[in-house]
Amino acid sequence: MIAREPVGRDSVEPETNTLEMGWRVSGSAERRPTKNCRTCEKATAIPPATPERAVTIVELLVVIMIILILAGLILSISSYVQNKGARARAETEIAAMSAALESYKADNGIYPRGNANLSSSTPYDTDSLDPTFDLNPSPPPPPTFVPNKYSNAGLYLYEQLAGVTSGVRSQLPSNKSYFSFKPNMLYPKDTSKDIVGIMDPFGNLYGYSTSKASGSNGYNPTFDLWSAGSTASPTPTPPTAWIKNW
Repeated sequence: MIAREPVGRDSVEPETNTLEMGWRVSGSAERRPTKNCRTCEKATAIPPATPERAVTIVELLVVIMIILILAGLILSISSYVQNKGARARAETEIAAMSAALESYKADNGIYPRGNANLSSSTPYDTDSLDPTFDLNPSPPPPPTFVPNKYSNAGLYLYEQLAGVTSGVRSQLPSNKSYFSFKPNMLYPKDTSKDIVGIMDPFGNLYGYSTSKASGSNGYNPTFDLWSAGSTASPTPTPPTAWIKNW
């Protein structure tokens, strides 16, 4: 028979520590080191706030200059779009009035033509308005609205195409009407005043002339109808920049 040594507390080697014996049983995974509390505090600590740098005068001036440049670009683009739209409207109105004049001629055998000699009641100036010389389309100033060559010729054109005998706004057509003038085409805009001319989209008067037909200066042997466009610069606007029927 083989003698067996008793197993128990007495069988454990005296040099073996109880804690060390537990590590051997449970394995090395139980002996992971714990985190350092100081390291955790450093990781979660919020850095101190740094003072914001003040804006300098140079930076402020640069921002203001950029804003001014952008504002100038926007205004120039807006002005260009408005001017282009006004020119398109003037071209449409001139084409419509020219078509009405052709219908007038078909019925009357002549285009509307009048001056101080042909109309004794009112000095119309379709013959004396020279489109190569009289380059000022500015409307008569208020409050008197003193007529000029542009307004006289335009008023005569209005009466002939609208079928009325004067510029009184409340007057109903007594003759055949060839063209329906929109309110924004009549000058002055004040509806309490009588009409003294035909206004273009730029706020100036349309030019209507039969000067060439009378043997004087002009462009068409029939009639000249034009808008001088924007007269802001240069003044007067050269005929090459006009919106015209020739």
